[in-house]
Amino acid sequence: MERIPLPLLPHALARLIGRPGPSYRHCYAAAVNAQIPAERGENGRWTVAARDLHKVAAAFGCEPAPATGTSA
Repeated sequence: MERIPLPLLPHALARLIGRPGPSYRHCYAAAVNAQIPAERGENGRWTVAARDLHKVAAAFGCEPAPATGTSA
C-alpha cells in the first residue's frame, strides 16, 4: 500500500483539489488529533494511505477539482 509522508501531504492535497490546501501545520495537528486517517510509524513519522486522500480532503472541507478533459 502506497503511503504519503505527512510533509508531502499538502502538495498531494493541492494536486487533488486544484488549489492550495491546508498547510503542513494543519495537517500535522489533524493527524495528532485523529481528525484525519493517519498512522504514526515505528520511526515516529506520520503517513497517510494514498487511498485515503479523498477522506483527508473531506476532513479539511476540500472538494476534489473537477476532471479536466477535452472531448472531441
